[in-house]
Amino acid sequence: LAERRGHVALPGEAARDPRNTATRLEIARTLKRLGECAGSKSFYQKAVKEYKSILRDHKRSAEYHTNTYIELAGCLARQGQFKSAARYLDRVPRKYVPLSRLLGNNPDFAEMCKEAAYRRFFEERG
Repeated sequence: LAERRGHVALPGEAARDPRNTATRLEIARTLKRLGECAGSKSFYQKAVKEYKSILRDHKRSAEYHTNTYIELAGCLARQGQFKSAARYLDRVPRKYVPLSRLLGNNPDFAEMCKEAAYRRFFEERG
């Protein structure tokens, strides 16, 4: 927990503090894991909201947010929102490593990779 002006930040405060990116990412990742364990869309929806908020509050380079884009897309893909997931995967920079290598065998995209319209994200390009 982060200390700020003499008091300890609670999770809700951390989520509202745009400077506390690391904590906010952990909150989003925890919500995503809860969605995986509980099979609950509501946890994925909360994680998506947090990831989007992080991206909105921190307009750094795309390289900085590579994992944020992939994790956000994974939450959307798990909910069957492949078109929305594809929009975020399109934002992942591919300068150094192909997206297919970044995604690897990520279980978040198990169903999405079977769809012909989205196969381009999962195939190596020579």
